[in-house]
Amino acid sequence: MSELQFRQAEAVGDFQLVVLTIVSLLLVAVYLYLKLVHTNKHKLNDGVKVLSKTRLSQHSVVYELCTEHRKYVVLESKFGVIELNGESLSHNGEHSE
Repeated sequence: MSELQFRQAEAVGDFQLVVLTIVSLLLVAVYLYLKLVHTNKHKLNDGVKVLSKTRLSQHSVVYELCTEHRKYVVLESKFGVIELNGESLSHNGEHSE
């Protein structure tokens, strides 16, 4: 039998490193873009103000939100979001009866 000959593997060329770097940067850019889009979907509208935020437990929070015409108390938990009550507000900002 003849002897086995081992060839030394060639070093990775500069072109391959550039391509690998570009692909990696594109993947990171896509990840950050998708994360940004997901975050923007869950932001409140400009007309909604958070008056208070109270953490009840590890997985539940009560928010007191106010729009131009209504005031809401909302419970957010791992099971979803539930409106606890909604009070109508008059146009001058006081509670209507």
